[in-house]
Amino acid sequence: MTNNPPPQHASLAELVAAIDGLTEAEKLRLSRKADQLAYGTEYAEGQELMNEAVSRALLAAAGVHDTGRKGRAWPQGVHIVAFLSMTMRGLASDSHKSVGQKVAKRMQALIGDEGEENPAIAELELHHAPVDEALIEHQEREVSQRLAEADVAIIEAYFAQDQNVLAILEGERERMSAQEVRDFFDMDKVTYDTARTRLRRGLDKLMPGRRRK
Repeated sequence: MTNNPPPQHASLAELVAAIDGLTEAEKLRLSRKADQLAYGTEYAEGQELMNEAVSRALLAAAGVHDTGRKGRAWPQGVHIVAFLSMTMRGLASDSHKSVGQKVAKRMQALIGDEGEENPAIAELELHHAPVDEALIEHQEREVSQRLAEADVAIIEAYFAQDQNVLAILEGERERMSAQEVRDFFDMDKVTYDTARTRLRRGLDKLMPGRRRK
């Protein structure tokens, strides 16, 4: 059995050139995505999240390992917009998990030793639903999100070297039409259709019975 070669990562100079070469349309697309992903995270606004994504990419490309933050290398062949989008998504996901843990701890603090709500909270009517129900609902959402993220991680790892398939995946996340994906990622119809065929075949292998329509 032949192992696939590890992905080649862009150099610092290549990364900087790609970032500097982003078109206004690409910058706008990334900005909108950053604003969406930043909601509910530790990042105050989308621009802060985007800056962090670029910073993580630069750290990895420069080979810096002593900052306490994990760099994210840009694989060659992956569209820079798709890469930055995926990096922001990963950072937002990590932040959501961190925020979720804080919420869970706060919920636990509001619940007494017997699993009952703090009487002072109930008396002041500072809640809109029982705390234990809110905690369960939060945990269920978190489980669902993790399952979805696991599927995405598997699919993206499988297609890590296929720029056009990654573009299609990114377009589907943004609910873009086929034409919008082709226009945004500069693909003709044949290239798009061929990439979509590869995506469907890959999904058949990864997740039998769960093919996309």
